Amino acid sequence: MIKDIKNTIKQSAIYGLSRIGVRAASFILIPIYTSVFATDVIANINLLESFWQYIFTFILFGAEAAIINFCAKEKDDSKRKKIIFNFFSILLTNSLLFILIAGFLSSNLSLLVLRETGYSSVIFYCFLISAFEALLIIPLTIARLNEKPLLYTLIVLCNLFINILLQLYFIFYLQYSFEYVFFAKFAAPAITLILCIFYILKNIKINYNSAALKEIIKYSFPLMIAMVFSLLLNSIDRFILVDFVSKQQVAVYTIAFSIGSITNAFILSPYTLAMNVIFWKKLQDENFNRFMTKSSTYLFFYYDFFCFINFVLHSICH
Repeated sequence: MIKDIKNTIKQSAIYGLSRIGVRAASFILIPIYTSVFATDVIANINLLESFWQYIFTFILFGAEAAIINFCAKEKDDSKRKKIIFNFFSILLTNSLLFILIAGFLSSNLSLLVLRETGYSSVIFYCFLISAFEALLIIPLTIARLNEKPLLYTLIVLCNLFINILLQLYFIFYLQYSFEYVFFAKFAAPAITLILCIFYILKNIKINYNSAALKEIIKYSFPLMIAMVFSLLLNSIDRFILVDFVSKQQVAVYTIAFSIGSITNAFILSPYTLAMNVIFWKKLQDENFNRFMTKSSTYLFFYYDFFCFINFVLHSICH
């Protein structure tokens, strides 16, 4: 029991490095954006950031959680590789389909999302970001299934560093427009995916199975719907605000929201990344209930402690 809890804490801590890296990148990029771009442009960046996450959710089709559910309990390595191949096939098909859609609807979506025309290229970049980020989920999930949090973190940080370096190059050195922020965002996962290709091929086995695909789609579709509604609850307000307030105010709101999500990035996300795989592997264990109780209790106290420290620091600063 103690060993399992220590393993969960250890993996959560390592996964946390990736989340801390992503959040640190946000804190680096926010002042860069505010010093280089006008507030209207920052609002557009944040609106597009939310937009591509919706596309990403549709392309991903609940695959991350579904892969773990189908594979974590599977003891046969060959069967697991076949399952992962079927998921990879779905993601690749979805990616190509949505990129094709983007080619026809980019201009219309520019007006719908930004309330402005002339940004069809950046809308197309958003679809490319979503496609490559979804495909990158495959090596990341394989790393989680194999309980290799260090590899997971390495892939995430590699993607992150390439993204930041490209953005800095385009923004400061070449002094390109904000559209190249999104060019960098799709180039980074594309390069990272290429670097991971041998790892992916090592962990998949070509085996088209129509029955398995139907089962996967049946399981994944409700997950995708749930994820879309979750996104709507978290980000639909910024698209509504565009019709009622200025884009300057939208920019301030979205930046504040990003900063305010620090608790989720540092505590809940790392714990979830570690726990999802461990949960399915220990589901039939006789100590499963006790393990979940202990783990949840520790998470609760850690979360409360973090909130308390945050409150104290806020009081001191003000």
